[in-house]
Parts: sequence; C-alpha cells; structure tokens
Amino acid sequence: MPGIRAPARRAWLITARGEAFVTALLAIPGAVWLLRDKVVAGPAFNAVKRFVETPSADQEAAKVGLEQIKSVGSGITAPVLTVIGIVLLAVYKFWLGHHKDTETRNKEAPNQLAAALVGLMEGLKTKGRLSNASSDVVRFRATLHRIEAHEHVQHLPYVGLGATDPDRLPGPHRRWPNAVGLVGQVARIQATAGDGLHMRMDDSVRTLEEFVAAMVRMYGYNDKQAKDHAPMRLASLAIPIRDGDPGNVIGVLYCDSSERDFFDDEVKELCATCAQTMASLVKLSG
Repeated sequence: MPGIRAPARRAWLITARGEAFVTALLAIPGAVWLLRDKVVAGPAFNAVKRFVETPSADQEAAKVGLEQIKSVGSGITAPVLTVIGIVLLAVYKFWLGHHKDTETRNKEAPNQLAAALVGLMEGLKTKGRLSNASSDVVRFRATLHRIEAHEHVQHLPYVGLGATDPDRLPGPHRRWPNAVGLVGQVARIQATAGDGLHMRMDDSVRTLEEFVAAMVRMYGYNDKQAKDHAPMRLASLAIPIRDGDPGNVIGVLYCDSSERDFFDDEVKELCATCAQTMASLVKLSG
C-alpha cells in the first residue's frame, strides 16, 4: 500500500523516456503498413511482378511467393492500424495518469503517517503523560516499521521526547530479521496479534548488562543486536497496521519508554487510535 510498502523503483514506463518510447512503438505498425502499400504500388514491385509472370517453372514459384507477400495483412490497412494505435495510446495515457497520481500519493503518504505520530505525542501531552520540562522528562518515542517477507524495516524517523538523543540518531531504513524483537513477533504471529503486544521489563533489570541479557533471552537478539538496541527501554508496545485483511499485517506502530509502567490502559488507547489513523491513511492511499 502507498506510504508504507517498501520503496520500489519507479516503473520505467511512467518516465518521460518510457512515454516517448511507447508512443513511438504504437506509431510503428501504421508506418510500416503505409510503407508496404507504397512499395506494392511502386514501379520496382511492378517490374518484378511482370518478370515473374513470364512463363517458366522457376518464375512460377517466384510468382507464388510474390502473391503471398501481397496477401500478408491484406485485410489490414494503414488507416486501420493507425486507429488501433490511437486507441492503444489512449489506454496507455489513461494508465500513465493513474500511476502518476498513485506516485504522487505515495510521496505524500509518509508525511501523513508522520503527522499521525505527532498527533500521538500531542495527545500524550494533553493527557499530562509527557512533559517538556528538562527536569521531568518521561522518555518516549514512536515510529512505524514496515513488514517485508523476512524483515521489518524502520519506515519513519522517531518522534518523541528523547528521540533526538545520540542513541536515537539512527533513522529510517534500519533492518532487523522478523525472528527477533517485539515487532518481529507481531510479524510472525500477525493473524493472532490482535490489538498488539506489550512488553514490560522485569523489575530486576537495573543495569545495561542485565538489559542486554534480557533482550537476548526474551526477544532472540544476539549479543551484538542487543547492544546495538536503544539501551534501557524498559517498556514497549507494538500494534499491527493491516491493509484490510485481518491476517495481513503490513506495518507496525512501535512505541517504547524508559519508564516500566508507562503503557497503562490510557496510553495504550491513545496508541491504538494512532494505529487506526495510520491504517485509514493506508487504505485511503490505496
């Protein structure tokens, strides 16, 4: 779906060069048949025709071949092919316009999806769950991952308090196998993921080393992947984004916090509303 599917190379046929090529290609048949008519009616063809009409065994065979040449496309004329070409060109132009409109929506959709994340942040602030005060910052971030065949990929930059810290700087296009992480778990069990999955680190996790060990134990990361993960995110929430088919998850709204009990029912409800907005944008862009 637009805005969330993996970026694909733009089809060559919708480029200016592709449009010129298709236009020229559809004009060739009419031009070829027009040239054929000119050749058949020309003096050189008539001279050959008079020659092969002279009685002779070899010339009789040549005469048959000549008549076969003349009969090729005898029911087709240059005007007919021109009309066919015009009709095909009109169909192509309609297809081209549709795909260019789709491409425009594809470019706009990520901005709309990012706006939904900003809306989530504003909702949390309105509810008093987040504060901009430097002395009272509950670290929270949210992003969107898209689901591919065997991987999940960060699709949007993080939004949230603490999202610009040095350990937040890696942005979109980071990839992880679906065999690891909370988002990967949603991708694997998408048909039964329901309203999402919530993770809260046990109270015993107090140090970075304990956090890394918990990530390896709970989510299948290896040591390097766990160490590369944002440190000390003690609570996470992953909500599936579907394209209309309950069993087809194409994206996941991912949120996490450094506060273990951040995702209570109120926050979960706001996150679920954000995910629904994103799903609606995906459907409208389709």
